[in-house]
Amino acid sequence: MCRFGRVEALWHDNDTNDQYIKQLHTIIKPDSTKSPHQIHLSEAECAKFLFEAPDLRPQEYVILQQYLHQIGRPFRTYTDIPHPEYSLVLPPAAKRALNISANKYTYSCFSSHLGNSSIQFYDRFTQTLHTGFIHTILQLPLEGILQSFLLVQEHFSLPPAEEQKAPYIKYPELMTRIVGAAPSNKIFVIEPQHIITHLTTLFQTKGTYGIPFETYVVCWGLNRGRK
Repeated sequence: MCRFGRVEALWHDNDTNDQYIKQLHTIIKPDSTKSPHQIHLSEAECAKFLFEAPDLRPQEYVILQQYLHQIGRPFRTYTDIPHPEYSLVLPPAAKRALNISANKYTYSCFSSHLGNSSIQFYDRFTQTLHTGFIHTILQLPLEGILQSFLLVQEHFSLPPAEEQKAPYIKYPELMTRIVGAAPSNKIFVIEPQHIITHLTTLFQTKGTYGIPFETYVVCWGLNRGRK
């Protein structure tokens, strides 16, 4: 801590132009407004990436464009030609990743790994927390930066009468709930920074707790209050 304070003092000293001090300061105290994981691509690299990527499914294109519009990024549909000069156009293609790293953890698609695909996440629009499975991981360049978007299928909430048959609703300190094993129709588009934690996921057969269908017991205790 003492050494860090000395570097800070030298950095704020207007009389110093020592490039080594500047480099050291950048390493031990990076600019928090810049993501260390951003990958910038040239126009040629973007073109090559999109040429090699498969087409987005129509529904994927629609919900991704809707998400971008909601966060203030007015990407036009690629078929709405002619495009005004300097307009943003959402490409029709994206690569599909089986897994992604975020906050030093690996997260996977449901088809690749059940446990790594089950997450608790943050909905930036309603400021609420949800749980679900990562269905698809899409990667594509936007404005010269390679970006990742996750399509998350929310866990199927049980009817209250069925959920109350399991004990978890009575003990919120367990940070656990029981959900239907059947997929829900609710899809969220999120970015890696919206992931809160992995869930521990336990499959329960039909009839467990008297519930007449298959379920999962999911727990977000791995969070340990980090977010």
